[in-house]
Amino acid sequence: MPLFETIILPLDGSEPSEAAIPYAAAIGELVGASIIVLHVLEEMRPVFDARRGEVVWISPAQPRVELEAPELLGEPISRLRSGGLTVRAVFRLGDPAAEILDEVERWPAPLIVIASHSRGGLERLLLGSVADRVLRDAPAPVLVVPAAPAAEHPARVLLRTILVPLDGSPLAERALPAAMELAGLAHAEVTLVHVVDLPAGRVDRDDSEREAAVYLQQKAEALAGQSGRTILQHVLHGEPGEQLRRFIAARQPDLVVMVAHGRGRLGRWLLGSVTEDLLTSHAGPLLLLRAQDGANQEVASEA
Repeated sequence: MPLFETIILPLDGSEPSEAAIPYAAAIGELVGASIIVLHVLEEMRPVFDARRGEVVWISPAQPRVELEAPELLGEPISRLRSGGLTVRAVFRLGDPAAEILDEVERWPAPLIVIASHSRGGLERLLLGSVADRVLRDAPAPVLVVPAAPAAEHPARVLLRTILVPLDGSPLAERALPAAMELAGLAHAEVTLVHVVDLPAGRVDRDDSEREAAVYLQQKAEALAGQSGRTILQHVLHGEPGEQLRRFIAARQPDLVVMVAHGRGRLGRWLLGSVTEDLLTSHAGPLLLLRAQDGANQEVASEA
């Protein structure tokens, strides 16, 4: 079963929101997923459908329409199709977050790819608050990309390095199957990171560091044995959010893969709070899995 079959790509018409496009393209190419470019209108309006050659009203009577609208989404869709991807454009009328979540329910094995902290131009859509609501309520994994002006958008994203933060809990480890599958498809390097969050004066600090190093080594060896890939490991020390931010800024991995919530025994930190920290600091592209996503992937990988 494919990791993702459909990518939902919400765009609000602004350049910052389009920072998500190359990431949607990269994942789509790797897993062979089709892309649904979604534009949510907050007010009823007419849209010219180039395919039909007529004006279509997006209205309460017709709140969801698939159409070709070059004046709104023509350039992003052309960019995606030029890479050989299957792309469909969907327009919906209503509350942006609610419409995104409803659209996700329509498609098999979806992944949402969305830019965060972007104020929309055409429809005054605040992707910061929308992304937050989507993250909290999405029935699917979400890849969050820091919004950026067009001049800072990469022409193409290659997944060469993937980072997986682990806190010692089975819940956090549920990010590993997805990370390893993407790494296999992209021939990417995988790095496992654990943060020991203990004060310098603690008597058991050295023991905790050794325990963390042994834990990561065991995980790396198991993953290497299953995949034939070299798995790197790093033990960091200090406040988890801060240390991960610094590590990500220094190493600049192409993707960070995490389960959104998990409490670890080794370092005793909440992966949920760390996720919030990485999101608000714009650390980098974060693929956030729900706990049940990881569980399903584990079952699939063991079958």
